[in-house]
Amino acid sequence: MTVSAPNWGSGEEFFGPRHAYRLHLLLKLRPRMPGLCLDAACGLGTLSEKLRAYGFKPVGMDLDFGAAMAAHGKGFPVVIGRMEHLPFKSESIPAFFSSETLEHLPDFKPAVEELVRVLRPGGSLILSVPANQKYWSAWDDWAGHQRRFDPKTLADDFKPLKLQRAFFPGFPLLLMYEKLFLRGFVKKRAEGKVEAKGKWGILKSLLSGPLTLLFRLNLPVKSKATGIVAKFIK
Repeated sequence: MTVSAPNWGSGEEFFGPRHAYRLHLLLKLRPRMPGLCLDAACGLGTLSEKLRAYGFKPVGMDLDFGAAMAAHGKGFPVVIGRMEHLPFKSESIPAFFSSETLEHLPDFKPAVEELVRVLRPGGSLILSVPANQKYWSAWDDWAGHQRRFDPKTLADDFKPLKLQRAFFPGFPLLLMYEKLFLRGFVKKRAEGKVEAKGKWGILKSLLSGPLTLLFRLNLPVKSKATGIVAKFIK
């Protein structure tokens, strides 16, 4: 099977129960005082839309021109840029959101250095990344991941930022969903067999609401987590 790269600009973002649950966790870690924030990489702007509803003023950044234009069409200022070379002044950003981005970089350390540079003292980095290399699957190949992060080394990976709080979603229901449904969905999608109104689309529409709620019944077992949602402070 040839795994095609996702088309972020014209294709759908990863809408569905896992995506909705991840947004829920990211928003739980948002700063108490809404204000300017950077959403990088913003994708199609779903996180920025949520942040705006909470009173934030999100600025989007993405390397994919199609995704940036889609987010801009929703009323957000968006810039084209890379995490390793952020087009912002030092200590200019009070809050930085990064959802499912750092795992795509061949080396994420230069991006961390840039994050430290642009964050204001006392500023927040709120991020989500996939966890535990043992759960590598066709999903990671299809999405172009370079790594899954280790919960045991999370604090060290983002030094000198200080880890304030972290969620470790996955066990047991999200892990079951990924193994029993998502991997098959990704395989069919890569083969071009997924139709918006076909079997997979119907299943997705039926399952999204109930599963988003069920995923909250999570046991924070780091070794069985499929993802990490964390907040760091400069």
